[in-house]
Amino acid sequence: MLRSLAESRKKLLKFLTIFSPAITIFLVYFLKLNFAMVAGKFSKSLFAELQSKPTLAFTINSAVVVILISSLIECLKYPGEFVVELKNNSRKTDSYFDVRPDHHRPTVVHMDCNFNFKNSFFRWLINKLGSLTLNCEIPSWLDYTIENKKDLKEKILLESRTEFELDINRALQKKTTKSPLYVKLSLLSKSCDINSGIINPSIEINSTNKINKILLYVIIWMFFDIKTSDYKVEVRNDLF
Repeated sequence: MLRSLAESRKKLLKFLTIFSPAITIFLVYFLKLNFAMVAGKFSKSLFAELQSKPTLAFTINSAVVVILISSLIECLKYPGEFVVELKNNSRKTDSYFDVRPDHHRPTVVHMDCNFNFKNSFFRWLINKLGSLTLNCEIPSWLDYTIENKKDLKEKILLESRTEFELDINRALQKKTTKSPLYVKLSLLSKSCDINSGIINPSIEINSTNKINKILLYVIIWMFFDIKTSDYKVEVRNDLF
């Protein structure tokens, strides 16, 4: 959900960049936005100029709209970023993991996460509204173990047979805007035959308050990129 919001923001940014001249004309000419007349109320000389030069108002209004659109583009162009990558034992990003049968040694998967909140205000605000969680769904035919559980003590909110959930704010170093998070997983197959599935990491909103949840969605949509991928896992019990 949050990842799709980030993608929609990128599309909006592209739209604003390409069509900003058309948007300016539409707002000023058709919707009659008139910043010039508002400014004229505070300046008699400007008001007189606007009365004697009708095109001046259009020029001023267009300039103000262009500035507003450009400012919005700048805000959207440099977002914070939440990245979740799964890596093999060679520390290389891979979208596929071959899990061995349970009578072999487990497959080790490294979950490397990096969280960039842009500034301390955004981190404080997100935490105040309810915080975020790192969720990971794992196929039911796999047994998983969080190997570095001691490092994540009291930060694991949920650990069930098919998923686990971490409180991101509590897991990260305090008073920092950029912080990594590492989770080491070992996987063993319970499957009796050939099987495949998906390890699905995601960033989720952690709030039961509807208003706070909506505000968090808006903040993530406007100011953050979320980069996670689904990772295929496959077991072959016919290979030894």
